[in-house]
Amino acid sequence: MKRALIVLIASVSSAMMQAQNPENTPFEKEVELGTGLGLSLFSSFAELVEFGADGTITDTRSSMANTGYFTYRPRHFFSFGLAGGSQYIEQTVEDFSFTVNDKDYFVESFKYRVTRTNIGFLIGIHYLQRADVDVYSTLRAGWSVFSIKPEVNDTQLANELEKRALFSFSTPAFQTTLIGVRYYPLKYFGFHLEAGLGAPTYLSAGISGRIPAGPEKIKAPKGNFK
Repeated sequence: MKRALIVLIASVSSAMMQAQNPENTPFEKEVELGTGLGLSLFSSFAELVEFGADGTITDTRSSMANTGYFTYRPRHFFSFGLAGGSQYIEQTVEDFSFTVNDKDYFVESFKYRVTRTNIGFLIGIHYLQRADVDVYSTLRAGWSVFSIKPEVNDTQLANELEKRALFSFSTPAFQTTLIGVRYYPLKYFGFHLEAGLGAPTYLSAGISGRIPAGPEKIKAPKGNFK
């Protein structure tokens, strides 16, 4: 049993070392870029704006998160660059009431949109790769900017909503891609799938591309040549 376990560990280690072999990658250096759609927990925090405290939220709609990245890989196992994303939620509030100068006001309904835009610097570690497959993890640090836009025509209501919410604010944002996979059925174009924690998404997929930033590797044929 112990011998079988040792053989298994040795086999897996050998496979990983072979997968990390820079000769498995088609380019010495490359620029990687991509875009896609993803799922996030942003819509779960729709009540971050307390407009519903004096009314009833009757409808919540959210978009999928748009994502994108632009990275440079100077070594086969390491990359760095920029990544970002954006998403919005819309809510309808009904039977909203408020008081101004001891006078009560009542609004049947209004809508507002909260947009989150995220951008950050990332580093990536590529630990399993072939000419057509790249498996990696990333760590990203940046900022999320929130923009809140009520759709109202009433001046008193607009003033009241402005008192209750910061219409533009930002917070630090962090994300780790626990595992990401890029598959290139074509030499320069492919697809990616990522799963992670943090903003802007916990699951995303999209299209990827790579551009040579150095000489293309040419593998010498086997045999003895003089």
